[in-house]
Amino acid sequence: MNFELSGTLTSSKQAKNFSYAEISEIDLRQVKATLVVMHNGRSGAHLFSNLMDNHSEILSCPPDSLQWIVENIHSESFLEIRGKGLIHKNLINWIISNCPFLFKPQNKKIFETLAPVRTDLSGLTVDNKMLVELDSFGIIAEQLILVHLKRYKNELKASDIFSLIHWAYALARGRSISTNTPVICWQRHNFIHPDSLSTLLNSTINPILVATVRQFEDCLDSFFSWLEPHYKTKAEMFRVVIACLTFNLNKRQKVFPEWAIKFEDMHLNTKSLMKSICYRLGIGFESTLLETTLDGHPCIWNVRNELITGTNKNLKRREKLTFLSNADVIFINLLFARFYKQYDYDFNPATLEFVNCDPATLHTNDLVEYLAAIQDSKKSFFANLTFEAAPNHISNLNQILKHTWNPALPPLELIF
Repeated sequence: MNFELSGTLTSSKQAKNFSYAEISEIDLRQVKATLVVMHNGRSGAHLFSNLMDNHSEILSCPPDSLQWIVENIHSESFLEIRGKGLIHKNLINWIISNCPFLFKPQNKKIFETLAPVRTDLSGLTVDNKMLVELDSFGIIAEQLILVHLKRYKNELKASDIFSLIHWAYALARGRSISTNTPVICWQRHNFIHPDSLSTLLNSTINPILVATVRQFEDCLDSFFSWLEPHYKTKAEMFRVVIACLTFNLNKRQKVFPEWAIKFEDMHLNTKSLMKSICYRLGIGFESTLLETTLDGHPCIWNVRNELITGTNKNLKRREKLTFLSNADVIFINLLFARFYKQYDYDFNPATLEFVNCDPATLHTNDLVEYLAAIQDSKKSFFANLTFEAAPNHISNLNQILKHTWNPALPPLELIF
């Protein structure tokens, strides 16, 4: 897609109804914080994003629309544009090409019949109601860039582009943004490998890593049941999920905050949780935080072939697991024992009977013996794959234990 700059900001029918100031007063670097929302299987990352999305002090884009934007900003294609000198039209065209899930298709028939579908294994779609007009976005983005370059003497950082995308999207939708120091809520919806932290720090302003957590066996069983049709092998699927759990649950000993938010609290204690988050972010509480919407439109998703929206005040544990065996559950209990304690989740009674003590108090050598005994039983797919994986692979037992049982890596702070 190519965007030809034409007209002015005021000529765009969509770029209107700004509730705060003029474009010239927006400073792309005056972002209060960036919530980097990760996920651990079916643990509520979408739910959290959808609860936050309509707040007047928050900039956000549709879930799953910008999953790899940080990597894209540091890609060769962007470096090539920077190397040729900054031309506004080229920069905007690069954004449009790399953020296809933000814009309405120019072919009206396609727009009316098909929602954009991600090309990865998730197959997730972006609701057409959440998309913006390409021309409106381009005109607003151009004005934001011109103001920014004048203010900062032609300096453009990776974090400026990240902010630019969120501001231009919000204004193209006619969002009512009540502050010039907003919080960005970005759904990463994947894990952040420690080697990628520097890229994240260079691309966002005041990042706060947010990992949503859920009773782990419930979360994994739900996730596997949903993912299985998209993967050729269970091993491939397992490695994606175990990477999320292993890397997302630990504090990385960096200077930025890292939060854990419980799936169960989002459903059962929504108001208390959202008030606590607002207090920590220094923003006012708004009733929209109790609704799962994006810019006022209800967000609907499919759960067990049922379309749902909103929180569930009658939330209960999964009565029966459909994917995981009893041996799998014991293995998971032991691997992530200290996180069960941190987030007040119950161990399976079979696990307590198996080790005959509090699993979180086990010494590492004893722990490995118990895990090996489960593997010897051949009843746990988790155990079999973990013991067989290559030494340096994320799903290798030693690699997992370096994170899950390493006292130098404390669990994330629980927000409630």
